[in-house]
Amino acid sequence: MALLSCPATPRKLDFDLIPNLRAFVDKEPRSFLVDQLTFLLQEKVLGENENAIKRFKEALGRANALFDAFPALRDSSNPGLLAAIVYYELTSQATIPSFVRWIIDNHLEAIDESGSADLIKIFDKVLESRKRTVFVLLPII
Repeated sequence: MALLSCPATPRKLDFDLIPNLRAFVDKEPRSFLVDQLTFLLQEKVLGENENAIKRFKEALGRANALFDAFPALRDSSNPGLLAAIVYYELTSQATIPSFVRWIIDNHLEAIDESGSADLIKIFDKVLESRKRTVFVLLPII
């Protein structure tokens, strides 16, 4: 999936392909991309090669589809939220439904600005606590 508008302007995103992400990018397009890529590089999710950009663009496309499926997400313009979604798209796609449900159930999409690392750290702890929950069934005599 090519998100670049055309070869003559390779640094522009094609919003016809990712219309739900326009609110995240409109304010500061260069800062948005630099921040997103810097975060993913720091977290060692992306390597520093041409394939990394391709994977990032594909993750943006999948994130756009999520925002299309969940109108509550579409109303957000929190770049940290988008970065966290892209992070999970790249690291653990199986986690995405739980993450989106957690965001919507807790109305976190309404926060104007939050750190992606903070959202990820908190949600990972939520997931960990869910895994540690053990139910013991005893037979009733």
